[in-house]
Amino acid sequence: MNKIAGKIAGNEGSLSASHAIANSRQNTRQHLLATCGKKEDNFCPQCSTRCFTPDYLCGVQHLADMKVTYYGHSCFLVETGGKRLLFDPFLTGNPLASSIDANAIRCDYIFVTHSHQDHIGDLETVAANNPNALIVGIWEVSAYYSAKGLRTHPMNKGGWWTFDFGRVKMVQAVHSSVFPDGMPAGEPAGYVLDTADGVLYVAGDTALTLDMQLIPMTCRALDAAILPIGSNFTMDYHDACIAAEFIRCERIIGCHYDTFGFIKIDHDAAKKAFADKGKELILMQIGQPIEI
Repeated sequence: MNKIAGKIAGNEGSLSASHAIANSRQNTRQHLLATCGKKEDNFCPQCSTRCFTPDYLCGVQHLADMKVTYYGHSCFLVETGGKRLLFDPFLTGNPLASSIDANAIRCDYIFVTHSHQDHIGDLETVAANNPNALIVGIWEVSAYYSAKGLRTHPMNKGGWWTFDFGRVKMVQAVHSSVFPDGMPAGEPAGYVLDTADGVLYVAGDTALTLDMQLIPMTCRALDAAILPIGSNFTMDYHDACIAAEFIRCERIIGCHYDTFGFIKIDHDAAKKAFADKGKELILMQIGQPIEI
């Protein structure tokens, strides 16, 4: 489960932090690895606190590591529960992702955090090549693509829905959103994926917000989180460090950086900022898969 931690860290101090993080992540899965025994009020006698393990996961053994592949900017492919979930498909407009062929991507779901061009630029191309893929987004996003004849599932903030790979909660993001053609796109959002393979928070484009503190209050402990770190359009890596504390997550995957001149960052400084707080920042190579 921590097989790549040392490779990403880059120095001895980060390596030690990575080992500590791996041990912490293992502890967060105690409920999933054993029968929870929670009662109707969600009080768990095993740890004397509220338990957010979904009923369908209580007593379920951890099946496999969730696999995450980075396609650049904020585009990720998440493989879990035998399904392929694509987030914010933007490839052909990203010169850093020239090695990735949007036409070759295969997925079962397309999750949209918001509708700026740099998050949906290749959505319709991917959808055309994956006609059974389900597009998940806030109500206005769902309505927009439904009107184009694509398969959609609408959500809104605060709601959960159980898909065939696990549960998803749509959560707050502080940003803006409009389609490139000027059509309204509702509000931006993030997602928490709660699966038998792990729990992942995908923040989307967002500023630091106190609402992030609600995630550990309403969701199972996170195994990892994907947070924007490029500043200018989103929070910077200093604010992302605070966000990691708000969501109680030790392992952060950075996104929304380096693609444009406005969002270029100092990689070493960003990693050090997280390491100084005992957390791990992973800056993935485009096309690189990792397991969480």
